[in-house]
Amino acid sequence: MTTSDEIYIYARLNVSVTTTATVFDFTIDFDLEADTKIADSTANTLPVFETWQRLIRAVSGKASTFKSDYYARTENGAATDGVGSLRTFLSGEQIRGLATPSLNVSVKELFDSCRAIDGVGMGLEKNTDGSDRIAVEPLLYFYRNSKALRLNFVQDIGEGVAAGYYYNEIEIGYTSWSNRGQQLNNLDEVNTKRNYVLPITQLKKKLSLLSPYIASGYSIEFVRRAAAKKTTDTERDKDIFIVQLRRNASVLVTEKNEGMTISFVIDAATIYNARISPMQNLLRNGSLIRSGLPNQLLKTIDMNQGEGNNAAFITISPAPLVQETSVVVNALPKPLWKPEFYEFMAAPNEDDWAAFEANPYGYVEFSESDRDYLKGYLISAKKDSESKRVKFKLLAAAL
Repeated sequence: MTTSDEIYIYARLNVSVTTTATVFDFTIDFDLEADTKIADSTANTLPVFETWQRLIRAVSGKASTFKSDYYARTENGAATDGVGSLRTFLSGEQIRGLATPSLNVSVKELFDSCRAIDGVGMGLEKNTDGSDRIAVEPLLYFYRNSKALRLNFVQDIGEGVAAGYYYNEIEIGYTSWSNRGQQLNNLDEVNTKRNYVLPITQLKKKLSLLSPYIASGYSIEFVRRAAAKKTTDTERDKDIFIVQLRRNASVLVTEKNEGMTISFVIDAATIYNARISPMQNLLRNGSLIRSGLPNQLLKTIDMNQGEGNNAAFITISPAPLVQETSVVVNALPKPLWKPEFYEFMAAPNEDDWAAFEANPYGYVEFSESDRDYLKGYLISAKKDSESKRVKFKLLAAAL
């Protein structure tokens, strides 16, 4: 950098793991190169899997109540690291290295953040011993291309528009990102809040995919610079930050631009959290978004308002080049459903219900005869006490 008004960040995150019965302690080292130099600092963090695991255990009071292949790492017993597993959380107090830091997390905020970034859902399911567990996985896990139940000779078939599954606007990214009280480098920050317009004009409905946690590298660095003020509270002390990691041999380190091409930023080699930029988050939510755009494949989703750096291009190998301002609908992952409802009456027997319970995330197929089946995912099944029949409501499957 050439002026003292601009901060050039070089960050390195080294993570060492020590394991007791259920405790994972992670240590972070930050290096900074700038017009001024700040000494290295360390902070304890909690990876996303352990955050979920401890929170669900605290709420339920039971062990073995959380399951996620997507967020599990090899340290958790997974054969390979899950796609979203190499991320970690820490508070402003932890960044500053305070003696008794806290990380206060609620189920709602944690789920909102994971949904906004990774497009996950949450479901209640059974362990092999019959006990309950919470599963947090991508939506594809809950909308499977596998038959759970077949119903023949159903009656009173009806169809309708699932208006609640259409959107014409998306707000995505992070609710908080700027350097409070500072104006330095805000225009270079990628992990901000954005609004995108979808190619639907018949309705007005917004899909909100905002993370309440902070992914801004500049915000992290400004908090770190307040580390010397050990006896002074700061505005960011209770805020929660997220950091994307990568494996480097036997340790975890901060991911910067390794395996990526990042353009139109001050220095690509110093960018935090490029993998979880607003557009990358939009792509991971692509199945949800595209499910509401069944006839718009060649149209584009365009940014109409954005904060910070909206000009960046981020390409994560081997994916194609993606700009932060626009994406073609057809470039999103395949849809999971069609925004249509099916309703009908049927008389399932005990074997039918047992088959469905064995595969609750599979589709139900039905016909008024025994051929030409329609398929959908169960929304509700209500038994009529007089007729003993069941009224089914399904969301049409996009198979």
